[in-house]
Amino acid sequence: MNTYFSTFISGTSEIVKDLLKDKLDKVNINLLLDGLVVFETDLPFTQVKNLRFFNNIFVLEKESKNIKLSDFIKEIVADIDIQKKLRDYIPKQLRTFRVVYSKQNQITSLDKPLIQRLEGFIGLGTRLKVDKVKPDIEFWILERSEGNIFFGVRITKKLDTKLVLEQGELRPELTNILCELSEPKVADVFLDPFAGLGAIPIERATIENYKKIFASENSKVIYQKLAQKVKSLGLNVIVGKWNATKLGAVADESVDKIVTDPPWGEFDKNINIGSLYEEFLNEAHRILKKDGILIVLSSRKELVEQILFKLKGKLKLECKFDILVSGKKAGIYKCVK
Repeated sequence: MNTYFSTFISGTSEIVKDLLKDKLDKVNINLLLDGLVVFETDLPFTQVKNLRFFNNIFVLEKESKNIKLSDFIKEIVADIDIQKKLRDYIPKQLRTFRVVYSKQNQITSLDKPLIQRLEGFIGLGTRLKVDKVKPDIEFWILERSEGNIFFGVRITKKLDTKLVLEQGELRPELTNILCELSEPKVADVFLDPFAGLGAIPIERATIENYKKIFASENSKVIYQKLAQKVKSLGLNVIVGKWNATKLGAVADESVDKIVTDPPWGEFDKNINIGSLYEEFLNEAHRILKKDGILIVLSSRKELVEQILFKLKGKLKLECKFDILVSGKKAGIYKCVK
């Protein structure tokens, strides 16, 4: 069995644990920390690296705890078995590498003698050359506040957010968790009433078959961009220019799942955020089928909880997860009608 360590959004440990067991038929979870998991599986790494709810996935080469970084690196470079594994593992077409050191979720520089020693060890074992700018592959040392330290080979590609994501658009691992939390089914009628540029409905269309997906956006400019984006991707997603608080085009009890990221009221001060949320949540209750699921991501946690308390007999709060989105505190809420 291969052993991996993977990072994910802090606060979603229970979701990730369940998803791992669901997505991988044969998996052993060796360690679960907030934002990191170590697991074993005999499934090919080509299948493992496609798990979309992770930030990064690494093949684990060495781990330790409560050890000095310099001593950890000494142990790595003294281990011939690691060098042999690297030689066997790295595809022949790769030419360059770099070493990345992450300490408590921050990329940090290594002392020159330490990094040179590790680079020499990796280069000798793999015949790769150092490229600190655009390497073919990365080797990471990841050190946690709990004292755990890991060394491994990154098998997921870096997402260039400047090229892929527009301002305010959610990262794909977060949209995946939101959609997976809604328990996707092939018979789903799915709606995102605050679709923006479509990160959530596009992710939902990617991960599982469905009956219908509706993506609603009230802004004319963003609606046009969203419609064009969906068309260019060739997705069967119905894009509507609808107001999330007055979804007249959507019939009562006709939607199985609503997953959405409503405005947080930080940029448009003209929005009455309290009224917006209350009207939207009442509308969500109207259009959801019995036992339908609502997933809401918002930084307005107190407001969401106040309104859900008012709707106690209509929408049941099943679970809540406190997370950070771009450094800002937010909550994921899962409700059932």
